[in-house]
Amino acid sequence: MQPTALGLFFVASLFAAVANAIHFDLPAVTSDHIEEGTKCFSQYVPYDTLVLAVVNVGDGYNQRVNLEIRDNNETPNVYVKKNDVNGELRNAFNTNSEGEVLVCFSNVLDDGFKEGPQYKRPIQLEFSVGAEAADFKKIANAEKLTPLELELRKLESVVREIVDEMNYLKAREARLRDTNGKA
Repeated sequence: MQPTALGLFFVASLFAAVANAIHFDLPAVTSDHIEEGTKCFSQYVPYDTLVLAVVNVGDGYNQRVNLEIRDNNETPNVYVKKNDVNGELRNAFNTNSEGEVLVCFSNVLDDGFKEGPQYKRPIQLEFSVGAEAADFKKIANAEKLTPLELELRKLESVVREIVDEMNYLKAREARLRDTNGKA
């Protein structure tokens, strides 16, 4: 069954409207409890896909927020590893393999401080993948695009991603079908 242009436009419009933002308070832990205090978020990302992570860390007295962005492969690719993050941090990268990309935070208290409800840091994470991660404002300024042309460019990028994903799924289905046929 071939997808229609109207159907693809509808799906692309839905994807264009999605925003991936997370807001939460990260409680602080002592350095000997860092494993239990680490919070991770994950999202599947295809191979060689642009990813933009914008992290905003609020103020906190005697606390250090550490950030690590990696994938879940046998030998993980570490895309970002920053200690003592304050304020806004923007990172863009292309994935080296397909799989889950994990964004992990830990909030560690300075030595001499004990854990308590008063020690927490507000975190805001915006995680954009593929066409969502592209900076269309720069493209619009460089190419002098009208708002309608810019929106069409965004939709074209989303549709291209959908087609690429469909082709990947077809190839995967064929590979699995061939595997089942050999049994």
